[in-house]
Amino acid sequence: TLFRSWHPLASGVVFTASANKKISFFDLEAGSEIFSLPEVHKGLFTNASWNKDGSQFVTCCKDKKLRIFDPRSSSMVAETDSHQSAKSSHVVWMGNADVICTAGFTRTSERELASFDPSNMSARMHTEKLSSSSSAVMMFADEDCNILYLAGKGDSSITYFEVTSDAPGVHLLSEYKSNTPQNGLALLPKTAEIGRAHV
Repeated sequence: TLFRSWHPLASGVVFTASANKKISFFDLEAGSEIFSLPEVHKGLFTNASWNKDGSQFVTCCKDKKLRIFDPRSSSMVAETDSHQSAKSSHVVWMGNADVICTAGFTRTSERELASFDPSNMSARMHTEKLSSSSSAVMMFADEDCNILYLAGKGDSSITYFEVTSDAPGVHLLSEYKSNTPQNGLALLPKTAEIGRAHV
């Protein structure tokens, strides 16, 4: 299994994506597979994200396409071009704003952030150029505050964006910079005691 993601509302429901490009849904409480989606991905699956109520989810893979699926009908409802490079890209569906954000590379290997309106996937809402690096961008969403954090392994900065439903969708807030490259990143629960956090 390359990737798995729990349904945001339904208990025990998870989907998995494997190297053979198959996406399957399982009910772990019942211990059985529910169904599989059409095998439309033509490249290695890299990332996925649910919308707020779990009625749809979006995927990205190395065939440079972004796809929205409706698991209730086991169908693909939208497909559009993602990033021009076959390098790994990542996607986050910001549920409160209902905006899809992706991070990937241009044809010339420059990193970029893109925003999409899921109700109109014919074109991007906005494209934001990111700092130069060869590492893939990791995305961390704070849904409560509609803030998206972007950083990469080996980077020495973390960039913050506010995500809103109106165009351009993403708005640069600030950037944290350090003299020490990052080996890895993760979001701590908001109830965590900062004094006990380990880096």
